Amino acid sequence: MQKIIDFIIVGAGMSGLTLAKELRELGYSLAVFEKARGTGGRLSSKRRTYGDKLTMAFDLGCSSITAKSPDFTRQLEDWHLKGIIAPWWQDPQANTHYVPVPRNSALTRHLSKDIDCRFSTKVSKIRRCDDIWQVFYEVAGGKIQIAQARQLILATPSAQAYELLPESSPVRNYVNSVRTHPQWVMGVKVSLAAEFQANIDYPDSSIIHSISHESAKPDRVVEIGTQVLQIQATPDWTLLNVDADPGYIAQQLMTELERLFEVKLIVECHHVHRWLYSRAAQSIQSKVAEKGYLWDGNNNLGVIGDYLTDDLNGAESAWLSAKNMAVRIANSDPSSINRLESSDE
Repeated sequence: MQKIIDFIIVGAGMSGLTLAKELRELGYSLAVFEKARGTGGRLSSKRRTYGDKLTMAFDLGCSSITAKSPDFTRQLEDWHLKGIIAPWWQDPQANTHYVPVPRNSALTRHLSKDIDCRFSTKVSKIRRCDDIWQVFYEVAGGKIQIAQARQLILATPSAQAYELLPESSPVRNYVNSVRTHPQWVMGVKVSLAAEFQANIDYPDSSIIHSISHESAKPDRVVEIGTQVLQIQATPDWTLLNVDADPGYIAQQLMTELERLFEVKLIVECHHVHRWLYSRAAQSIQSKVAEKGYLWDGNNNLGVIGDYLTDDLNGAESAWLSAKNMAVRIANSDPSSINRLESSDE
């Protein structure tokens, strides 16, 4: 008989792991299911190796982390004191941009410490039976197994949450109102005829949204005479080329990069990745998510993520969503909640 735990969380990004850490400290039993091979979501990193030698490493999604709210500002300061993140640069508005060290994945690995995380485990179906959530997930070989919990939290991109949510849940239509852009991202190791000076640049280009100088980030190791850049494509160009071959994407991004630099680049290594659900273009247009999360009290079912706040700010929005959900759980007896917490009225 499968053990029934208190919580199952689907998704091991910033929001899912932040909530898991909070719930574990509250004494709840839980497990986190993640379809990828490791933690991170948009805070994941990519390493390229040749034999035993590391040839390139870069942050695959989020370029840096900033704070607007006092709570997240304090959290960044705490992570900085613990050596988990380090300041990278300061923008014209005096906002400090932090990066995890030595790569983004260091932060989510920190959050996942002592958490029961099950990687390479894609949740394919959820079902409510006798007040217990049954979660069906795929494992190696295509077999389906079941986990069971009293409460379930989806910490996935909105489209994936929508696909899993039962049609009877009132939160499903709210999730469906979110609009998310895909994005092509490329990491490239180059030999430069001219040094790339800026930490991050937002060029005047219809193809490239940003160029992040990965080699300039704290604690990054790179060979002398080379630099590693992270290239994020624009949303419009990505939409036009969303199903293109990665080789074509790399060629187009490199051509545009050389045009912007006005110099021929010698490419030593590159990696292209497509985020189907990258940045939320439109958050939930409803007061039902004014606290940054959705809660279906009839079914003990919640949804968290960066797309559930009006002020979309990536990692901070994801963190605030999880923290607010944790406060709600800590201050409530789940068995006494029998309705959707907020209304549009």
